[in-house]
This record gives sequence, structure tokens and C-alpha cells, in this order.
Amino acid sequence: VPQINCDVRAGKIINPEFIVKCPAGCQDPKYHVYGTDVYASYSSVCGAAVHSGVLDNSGGKILVRKVAGQSGYKGSYSNGVQSLSLPRWRESFVVSGKSQKGVTYPSFLTYSSSKSPAAKAGKCPRVISFKSPDFVNRQYCVLGDRIKMSNLTGQAPLTPNDCCPEFDCIVTLEDDMTFCVEMFPGS
Repeated sequence: VPQINCDVRAGKIINPEFIVKCPAGCQDPKYHVYGTDVYASYSSVCGAAVHSGVLDNSGGKILVRKVAGQSGYKGSYSNGVQSLSLPRWRESFVVSGKSQKGVTYPSFLTYSSSKSPAAKAGKCPRVISFKSPDFVNRQYCVLGDRIKMSNLTGQAPLTPNDCCPEFDCIVTLEDDMTFCVEMFPGS
């Protein structure tokens, strides 16, 4: 069974269904989890497994299955992990502890490369609309239609480093529910 670290996000693994072994210690809040029961693929795989109750903080084997993206993910506190909310995401996953009999799971995982062609070209949407007041006056990192939310409302603004290299611009959501997009220098 392939072993992964706590910081591996589901979106980095291309396989639609796979079993992995998580190490101990994935309950740490620095491993971000988005959603409840169904998690955005931007979440830590092992962090989500602890949140869902499939694993405890000592680690172990889990079955991960990719499912469709959701229009919203609700954060919750569960099993010592605080998951975060996220507007929409292109892909989700669910975690369970049971593998199905007779199904062969991959012994090697396929990882996606960290930079997509769109990111290299510096293509970033100028405007993305949202229809929920919950998302006003927060900052978001954007790559294509992928969004990372900042809960630092009213605190120091996001910097490119907060957004991780795969995000190529920062946006602030204005009151009219559209994003103003600000490109990172040099992206």
C-alpha cells in the first residue's frame, strides 16, 4: 500500500480510487481540510480521514474515492480537526476504512505536476461572480476556476506565498459579488 505524508492533497493524486497509508500526527491544523463528509480535493487526504473519523491521530490505511466537485463545502469541528468552508471546487473525495472485496487498488499513485499549463501562461480570470454575502470582503487565491479562501478578514492581506505556488493571482471580493483579480508580479 502506498504511503503518503499528512500534507498530500487529494487533488495531487490522479487515481480515481486508491488505498493509502497515512502516518501519525495528521490531526495538526496546518494540514488543511475543506468540507464535511465530502471534502474538496484541495484538502489533506489524511487530515480529512481523521476529521471523518475513519482514522485517529495514530494513522493507518484508508480508501479514498474521488467524486464530483460541489458548489460549496461546509466546515465543521470533528475528531480534533477543524475543517474549513470553501465556495466551490472542481473535484471532491470521500474517505472510508473499508476496501471492497475483489477490487484491485493501485500499488503506485499517479501524481499530477504542480503547475498546470494555464498557470505557466499566467492566465487568470479577471472576474468571478459569487452570489453569497458570506464571501464578501475576503481574499481568495485563484487559478483558473480554483479558489482558495482566506479567513484572514480584516487582518494582514494575503501574499503570493500564502497562496502556494500553484495559485497565480489574489483577488478580493467586493460588495457587488464579483472578484477583482490582481495578478502576482511575474506570474
